[in-house]
Amino acid sequence: MPGLDTLPSELYSAILDQLPSEFLQEGCLSLTRCLPNAPIPQFHLFQCVRLKSSDQVLKFYRRLRTGPDSAVSWVQDFSLEAWNADAEIVIDLIRLLPRLRSLNVFIGPSNFNPERLVEIFSTPIPGLKRLSLRFRPYVQRATYFQFLKGSYFDSTLVGLSKWPSITSLEALSIVQDALDPASAPTQAFAQPLVFFELEKCLPILLRSLQPTQLAAFRLRLPLRTTTRSLTAVPHALPCATLLDFSTCGITEPDVDVLLARFYRTQHLVLDGCPVIFGRRRDEWKMLGKRCALVGVQRAKQRERRLGLWFEEVRAQLAAAAATAASTEVNEEATETTDAKGKRGRKGLAASTISIRTHQSRASSSASDPPNLKAPKVRVLPPFPRLRSLCATSTQLNAEMHATVRREFEAGWIEGLAQLAATRARLRQSHKNGVRVMVIVDPAPGDSDVGQAMGYDGLEDVGVEEFTRFSGEDGDVHPLLCLAGPGRGDEHLPGCAHALGWDVWENDW
Repeated sequence: MPGLDTLPSELYSAILDQLPSEFLQEGCLSLTRCLPNAPIPQFHLFQCVRLKSSDQVLKFYRRLRTGPDSAVSWVQDFSLEAWNADAEIVIDLIRLLPRLRSLNVFIGPSNFNPERLVEIFSTPIPGLKRLSLRFRPYVQRATYFQFLKGSYFDSTLVGLSKWPSITSLEALSIVQDALDPASAPTQAFAQPLVFFELEKCLPILLRSLQPTQLAAFRLRLPLRTTTRSLTAVPHALPCATLLDFSTCGITEPDVDVLLARFYRTQHLVLDGCPVIFGRRRDEWKMLGKRCALVGVQRAKQRERRLGLWFEEVRAQLAAAAATAASTEVNEEATETTDAKGKRGRKGLAASTISIRTHQSRASSSASDPPNLKAPKVRVLPPFPRLRSLCATSTQLNAEMHATVRREFEAGWIEGLAQLAATRARLRQSHKNGVRVMVIVDPAPGDSDVGQAMGYDGLEDVGVEEFTRFSGEDGDVHPLLCLAGPGRGDEHLPGCAHALGWDVWENDW
């Protein structure tokens, strides 16, 4: 009877292809040790590489330099999971890999400094789809070297924005681990910062992501206020449907601001954010209502910009009219001066100018505003797109989860009822002759309708738009997962946590 050693290599490849990428390397290695004579394709050992110590980094680097030339092209996913690896070796190693599609780098206090880390982004990696940077800057002994030198990782965000490979990314993760609560009470000194001028550098990075197809964005900076920086750039993250801002200093009012700004968001993770404090009984209900009424806020913002645009046009026309009137007065005064200079006797009663005539003409031309009446235009609020929301609160325990979900659902239904009433009023206004318009989402790379002025990004509403309210448009409340980070049975099927595990291939 033939043994397993006689199976064709294609069958072994088919078996290994069924493994998740994070287990592929170990699974292939175990299989080769169990069946040393089997024709197991070696490229599976290199397909997804995870190095968890500095020794592994050095050995793998030597293996690539001394092994077959084809080995470097086998590596598709590379993950450095060691906090103390030699940065120079890591940079040289990454530059050897021409076909990377996923890159994950751990940055600790003793391996990468800002100058070294930015070197990674000096060389393009064509075809890279996923980039993850995980920072853990904490030290056991007080040091002021970083502060005195001004050594922060702001240059990393700027370097990323100039990196040609950023346009091919589909998922980007920038994570700073939270300080371990167990060690915090024993340390009486301030820990180093990762980013110093975040409000300046984060918009630079987001601006470079405007023309990209980035579908997932994860930014975790413990207790840092990020809402203003995230919303500072028009039409940032135009294709993002999964956003993770866990541990950031995002409060309840920031939630609808972010959802209105990133209007394509379907899954939002806010674990560890101070969204809910437990001070009011109806906090979760109000949060659900906020999420449902995001479209109303977006429509009001657009109407406000439209009104400002009308005022600017009116002011420009008034200034143009005043300039024209002043020019006319100057021309007539010039003509009068020329007539005054002609030879010949003039009678005493023959006045060469008429002050009353010119004053009345100039004042009527310059002071009267142009006859421009701002038309009445209303913007129809769009439906909410949120499908799942993940949040945690220190005030909750597992027994309260069902009650909290019911409150959130009640708030969502109440918000949808208010949205339906607003749309009904606008439908009646449309019948009465008021112009009603809808916001048109731009394609990636187009100008942002969220910041457009005038009628840019607006279209006249159709009759069918008022009657459209299907399951795809928000009448099904989103999932509210309260299980927090990490895998477990408490997670709801299809929640944003589960989606993030598939995208990032990790659960941290």
